[in-house]
Amino acid sequence: MSLILLISCDRKTEKLPQKVNIKPVEPKSQSNTIATKKDSLNEDTLMINSKSAVIYQPDSLTIERLKIKMGEEAFYTVADDHNFYIATSIEQLEKIKLPILNSKGKKFIQFTAVDKKPFLMRIDTIKGLGNIYLFEPGKQPYKADITSMDTEAKAYYK
Repeated sequence: MSLILLISCDRKTEKLPQKVNIKPVEPKSQSNTIATKKDSLNEDTLMINSKSAVIYQPDSLTIERLKIKMGEEAFYTVADDHNFYIATSIEQLEKIKLPILNSKGKKFIQFTAVDKKPFLMRIDTIKGLGNIYLFEPGKQPYKADITSMDTEAKAYYK
């Protein structure tokens, strides 16, 4: 089952609830776990050291800030489009059998290349509703364009 972020699209004139419900559904692949030995040492960090795609999502505080900045109607419109592209991207990545990891609940993502030099990202500093990073040891992590994931993955992993 593809990742589907559930967001209420109710646009009634009455005040919407303060809390936004975004609930990811894990991709089909059984190799899509975010728990590793290293991860258990630092529960706030998702450690990546092999070829994979990493989905990151904003925390609830960031979502609330985006709703205020954009306005609720615009936020829900953008979120709906974004969710469609994320789900489509995951389907394309599953077709090429790329491990897909989800950073939900993490504060940091650490990519470690073959040379053992870590590339650390703070999730709360990433703008927008989230995205997908592509990674392969020996290369820098790459923030993919979710509107054309098939092309992006082919170019990055060539």
